Amino acid sequence: MGFEVFDNDIKNGLKPLYLFYGQERYLIDQFVDKMIDKYVPDAYRDFNLVVFDGDKSDVDEILDACETVPFFNEVKIVIVKNATFFRSKKANLSDAHEKRLLEYFSTPLESTKLFFISNQAIDKRKKITKDIGKNGRVVEYGKLDAGIFSKWMHKKIKSYKKDIDRRNLAYLVDRMAYLDKQSSKTLLDVDNEIRMICSSMIDRKNVETDDIDKYVKKPLDSDIFHMVDAVGQKKAETAISIMHEILRKGEPIQVIFSMVCRQFRMLKKIKMLADEGYNQATIAKLLGAHPYAVKSIMRQIHRFDSKTLTKILTKCSDLDYKMKSTAIDSVLAVETLIIECSYQI
Repeated sequence: MGFEVFDNDIKNGLKPLYLFYGQERYLIDQFVDKMIDKYVPDAYRDFNLVVFDGDKSDVDEILDACETVPFFNEVKIVIVKNATFFRSKKANLSDAHEKRLLEYFSTPLESTKLFFISNQAIDKRKKITKDIGKNGRVVEYGKLDAGIFSKWMHKKIKSYKKDIDRRNLAYLVDRMAYLDKQSSKTLLDVDNEIRMICSSMIDRKNVETDDIDKYVKKPLDSDIFHMVDAVGQKKAETAISIMHEILRKGEPIQVIFSMVCRQFRMLKKIKMLADEGYNQATIAKLLGAHPYAVKSIMRQIHRFDSKTLTKILTKCSDLDYKMKSTAIDSVLAVETLIIECSYQI
């Protein structure tokens, strides 16, 4: 269940039980703060807002707080951070404590809103996890999808009293690399970079490409994409120039070569599926790839035909074998590959 459901609960009325999990702790903190601001006035927070550390707090202590009615307020909020009860391993939860939690979950006090926040993956098969869903909600805070992420960034830029046009916003989304499947970047990282960009623009309102380039490091995937794109345009010199720029950043030639091969393999798969009539969303689902990544690669497929991609992948396979089995100049070998592939098209 996505975070939009909890946002709707904040507006229309909270459930008595919640379990939050997922890598976007930044989003969790934002929504929890929003909920507290609405339901617990500052004057009564000492009495009606209780926060526990799940690694250190006892279940009896947590439930005692839940079973105490709110003071001069309609709602009492109990938050258990670092909740370990819902992982695959049993953690520090005894059978007796698990039984007591399950009993509370079956008949929770309506005036108390109990929130568990897990820093790690949860086990959805566990009874303790399933039972929260019966009288409450289990909400995942995973990565935002492309559309929501773009809107979120625009709103964040606006919050810093700046603005950005559609073209530069698309460029910023690509440059951030948040949507890349392999990226470990979180919204907290993104917010920090946006804050740096906006704070540097003392006398200007609109974020421009130069501002983005100055504070947001170009992701390796983006460089590889442009390398392959240059090959598709028969611009071997440009592709080699990009490769040497990546080398200067400290990336090993083996990593660059591996990512170039991966890009061509993905190109071949997407082209085959597109030629069979599948749309972008279906291709992303079939390949288990992020829709935004598929959209980017589909802009390249017209530069290559299937026969050429097969030849290129054969060359990549042959070079991979040579690099692993013989002593060759790997940089020179990849440069030669780029030139050969450029003239294959």
